Amino acid sequence: MAVLAPLIALVYSVPRLSRWLARPYYLLSALLSAAFLLVRKLPPVCLTLPTQREDGNPCDFDWREVEILMFLSAIVMMKNRRSRRAGARQEGHLDCGVLCQLV
Repeated sequence: MAVLAPLIALVYSVPRLSRWLARPYYLLSALLSAAFLLVRKLPPVCLTLPTQREDGNPCDFDWREVEILMFLSAIVMMKNRRSRRAGARQEGHLDCGVLCQLV
């Protein structure tokens, strides 16, 4: 029963969730996140990028990029916390699901 209740709640909230995620803000964020990962990991594209890695592999993240991604994910989490408190109509369980999927 502990597994079924959240699944039933998720199925019940799918129409509201899809309307909420269809906003341009979330679509653009998902598109930019996927574009960065594709450019950095797709071999035909990433082989032309400059790299500062010691092993010279341009298709992996270097430490600087990892630090930037961690910093930006912390900023996004703080921003979402603030917006959730400000907006009374947003639902908390949807914010966490979207944030975890995008980061």
